[in-house]
Amino acid sequence: MPRDRLELPVPPGVSTVCSRDAAQGSAGIFSPLDVCAKDSRVAEGNALTFTSRAMTEPTAIFGPINVHLNAIRDATDGYWSVTVNDVAPDGTSTVLSTGQLPASIRAVDEARVCARRAAITPHRSIRSPWTACCPSSRETRSRWILRSSRPRPRWHPEHRLRVDVFTANPPKALAFRPMLNATEFKTQYLRFDPDTPSFINLPTNRPIG
Repeated sequence: MPRDRLELPVPPGVSTVCSRDAAQGSAGIFSPLDVCAKDSRVAEGNALTFTSRAMTEPTAIFGPINVHLNAIRDATDGYWSVTVNDVAPDGTSTVLSTGQLPASIRAVDEARVCARRAAITPHRSIRSPWTACCPSSRETRSRWILRSSRPRPRWHPEHRLRVDVFTANPPKALAFRPMLNATEFKTQYLRFDPDTPSFINLPTNRPIG
């Protein structure tokens, strides 16, 4: 983590038309090449990617994956999509879990959140426009759950964990209008700040380096 604050841009794009999500959401229409459904490296052209060191032992996910983003926007609304991937020794990046969230509905009903905040499914309150939550700030904090595509996903030795952060995931996942109009398809930013970090809570049977 950088010692000083850093904002990294995440522009929207259409590289995710070659992805597993696109293949599933369009019954294969948007992924005519089989590689699109099996390898995320093309889709990752429009993502910020974060990759762990290689696993030394078999590692499995045990429980819900929770994502917390410290984000910056220039438009009235924003949109985030995150995937958790298994990266093979040959570089193939396979999606294990995925989730999306419009920034304007990130508000959580804190009265329904238990003490283990990072390990539960956030309960959403009704849509909260930017003007109601942060009228003078570009900064927002969002958290949401990622659903696994298979029971108990796992990594094998020499494989790595990768987290991909997108601001659009067409054609499967886009904000509904008028929220989509409010994003203006502008570049968004992920803020790196030691005081308010972005992070992913990933319960596994072994520590991940």
